[in-house]
Amino acid sequence: MKCRLYPKCTAKAATLGFCSTHYRNRLLTGRTGLVSSADVLARLRELRTLGWSFEQIGDACGKCHSSIRDLLAYEPRTVRKATHVAVMGVRVESGSSRLAVDATGTIRRVRALNWTGWTTRQVSVKCGLAQMTLSQLTWKGSVSAGTRTLVAKVYEELKDVEGPSSRIRALSRTRKWDPPAAWDEDTIDDPNAEPNYGGFDEKIVQSLVRGEFVKCSPEDKTEAAFRLAERGMDEYEIARMLRSRPNVVRERLGRVA
Repeated sequence: MKCRLYPKCTAKAATLGFCSTHYRNRLLTGRTGLVSSADVLARLRELRTLGWSFEQIGDACGKCHSSIRDLLAYEPRTVRKATHVAVMGVRVESGSSRLAVDATGTIRRVRALNWTGWTTRQVSVKCGLAQMTLSQLTWKGSVSAGTRTLVAKVYEELKDVEGPSSRIRALSRTRKWDPPAAWDEDTIDDPNAEPNYGGFDEKIVQSLVRGEFVKCSPEDKTEAAFRLAERGMDEYEIARMLRSRPNVVRERLGRVA
C-alpha cells in the first residue's frame, strides 16, 4: 500500500496511511488529529487522586475504562483530539468509588462535629454508614473516596449546628480535638496543615496583598481577602491573587462581614 500522498510519494504507507517521513511531518505540524497528552494525563491523575475509578472516568468521558487505564499505564506522548476534549470535559470533583484515599480530612471533620456536639454514631447515621466505618478511621489511616464524599457533605450541613450531646462535647475538649473554626476548605484535607486559632500576621498579609506566594494561615488569607475587596476587586480577582478559589473567597468575606 502506497503513501496517501501518492503519486507525489511512492513510499510504503506506515501510519494512518502515510509513509514514515510524511507522518512525522504531519505530527510535527499538528495536522494528524493528535495533540499532546500532557493535559490529559494530568487530569486523569487528578481524578484518580480524588477517588475516581477507571470505570467512572470512562463513563464520564464516554470512553472504555480499559483505554483510560492504558493511558495512565503507557503514558503516550500524544492522544487524539477527541480524547483530549472528552477527558478535559470531566468535572474535577470528589469521586464515589471504593478507591482508598487519605483519611486526614475525614477524621478532622468527624472530630470537629464531635466538638460541636454530634456523636460519631449520629454522624454515621446521617451519612448512611455503619458507625464502625468512622470509628476505625484513626487507626486505618485511609478511607474510601465515597465515604470521604459523604462525610464532607454531612460536615457542611452540620458544622454550624449545635449537636445534642453534651457528653461528646466535653470529651472532645478533653482530648483537645479541633472545632470547625480551626479549619477552612483549603486546609482541612491537607495532612501538613495545622489548626489555627490566632490572629493574622501583618507581614504575611502585606505579602499576600502584593501577590506574593508565602506560607500563611486561614486568618492571613481572610484579612488579605478583605483588604483586596476594599480595593474594589471581585472574588475572582482576589482568588487569583491569593491562589484560592472564588467560593472560598466568598466564604472568607462572609465571615468578616
